Amino acid sequence: MKIKWLTLVGTAVLLLTSTVAMTDAKEPNPLYKPSIYAVLPDDMFGPDALCWDAVHRNLYLSVPNFTFDPASPLKAPACLALIRSDGSVEKQFDFPVMDGMKSTGCMGIDFGPDGNLYVCDNQYFFNPEWKSRILRVIFRDGRPTGKVQVVVNGLKVANAILWDGNRVFVTDTILDEPGKYGSGGIWMFSKEELLSAGTDAKHPAIQVAKRGDKRLILVADCDDIGRNNNCGADGITKDKNGIYYFGNYGDGGMFRFRFDNQGKAEMQKIHPGGKFFRCVDGICFDSETNKVYITDSADNAIWAFTPPKWGESVNFERIWENEDTDGADGSLDLPCECRVVDGRLIITNQDVGVGSGGKCQKTDKPYTLSVIEIGKHPDVKKK
Repeated sequence: MKIKWLTLVGTAVLLLTSTVAMTDAKEPNPLYKPSIYAVLPDDMFGPDALCWDAVHRNLYLSVPNFTFDPASPLKAPACLALIRSDGSVEKQFDFPVMDGMKSTGCMGIDFGPDGNLYVCDNQYFFNPEWKSRILRVIFRDGRPTGKVQVVVNGLKVANAILWDGNRVFVTDTILDEPGKYGSGGIWMFSKEELLSAGTDAKHPAIQVAKRGDKRLILVADCDDIGRNNNCGADGITKDKNGIYYFGNYGDGGMFRFRFDNQGKAEMQKIHPGGKFFRCVDGICFDSETNKVYITDSADNAIWAFTPPKWGESVNFERIWENEDTDGADGSLDLPCECRVVDGRLIITNQDVGVGSGGKCQKTDKPYTLSVIEIGKHPDVKKK
């Protein structure tokens, strides 16, 4: 994800933070060099999030096609795509423009226990006044019907979504709190309220409060590290020990949280903004390699770490990094999301120019997904 303008943001929700020590990062190994996984058509120039449907073994891609330059000739509707194992791409449908919105900012996606796909609709680029939403794409027999329902209204920058048992987590990247350089947060919804919301007139979409809503369980600040980017919480994942991780897009700060015996969220900061990496975009946990993988959009890099116990230090490893590129050889071109499927780390290249805030300087063909064969790497031991 990329946000070009600066906003000021303020009041924090109660949280527990502590800085955790880290060891030096390893240099990237050439055996991790990425290659092309898929080449997207011209009407999918701005891809974003990935979601793996383990039941039907399908990989889905959200494509918001954001254009930040009004003069850009690139124009295409937001859509949902299916990425096959051979790298072929099949558009499923264009998202409808609903409720007077200008477009659908489809970003983070995850399947719910009802078999439907839940979508973070980031409306901040079109209207920053609490217009972002969570949508439900109705699926039948493992394929989308094209029917879309609004589930939650009133978020700022709906970005990533994670279904986890009876709880659903959504990252909000810019809270616009007065007096702060930047901050983002974590919303938590119950399974019961989300599954019924927006289904019919008796069960309308949830309307969250602009300030003071108890569903906003954590807030984490973003520091000014010279990138001219104040974006907070972006990707989110959970390890096998039940610990959750998320990171800031604007400064690379990274956090973990868990719930105490009273069900209250407590948080620790495990990576100060600007140390090692300057950006955390999409992240994912892979149980086979027991690693959390991080897409660093600012520096065209992939980082990883083996999750330690709560409170223990985190050792980051730089898997890969390359300079500005058009991505034709599979190199990273503003990597914004990753998912591991059958030993392959599949990476979305959003390919949007970020000026002085990062390496990628322009959107250029080809529009691609990259892949790193982590399952075949001799240094990766399955746990």
